[in-house]
Amino acid sequence: MTPHDHQKHMSNPRGEMANPFARRGPGRDDPAELVGAVLGDGEAAAMRELAGAGPGAEPGGTPETEGGLELSGEESAAVERGERDLRAAYLEWAESLGFDAEWVDGTFEFGPDGAHCPGYLYLRGTPVSSLPEGLAVGGDLYLGGTPVSSLPEGLAVGGDLELEDTPVSSLPEGLAVGGKIRLNPDQRALEAEAESRGFGVYIID
Repeated sequence: MTPHDHQKHMSNPRGEMANPFARRGPGRDDPAELVGAVLGDGEAAAMRELAGAGPGAEPGGTPETEGGLELSGEESAAVERGERDLRAAYLEWAESLGFDAEWVDGTFEFGPDGAHCPGYLYLRGTPVSSLPEGLAVGGDLYLGGTPVSSLPEGLAVGGDLELEDTPVSSLPEGLAVGGKIRLNPDQRALEAEAESRGFGVYIID
């Protein structure tokens, strides 16, 4: 090949030298495309896989996130399964108290960290004997006069926790109460425990 032939081989139809770094067409901001232009399609595909896009992914794709962390498709599916299983457990618990799926979906928001009730949760007058795991209540939690005998670890209540006239005899580990724990005068042991752990207590006469 003569120098003249070599120049023709490397030129575009207008006789200009091809520039592999030139931006052209869709995907021009994709670094993998630049690598492909210089080193070939195999290296471009490898770069996309290392970047988490996977083979054949569109440039600029963003993985699904949870709490600011990137999740793979498998991790995202696992989170969704966990939330469905949690909802199913809460539905079974609610049905034992006479509530239905509409009540569950209108009362709780389900996520990877558990179930959150944004407002108050009123369970007075129900046969509730226990609460499900992973419960957080934004407002008051009304349990007064129920047969509930224990509370789950990590229970979080943004407002008051009403426990008067219940057989609850101790407070769980990880309990958080933003308001006061409401008790009646004969729950002295529970009152002493609550005060020793720094909770506010309100005695109902």
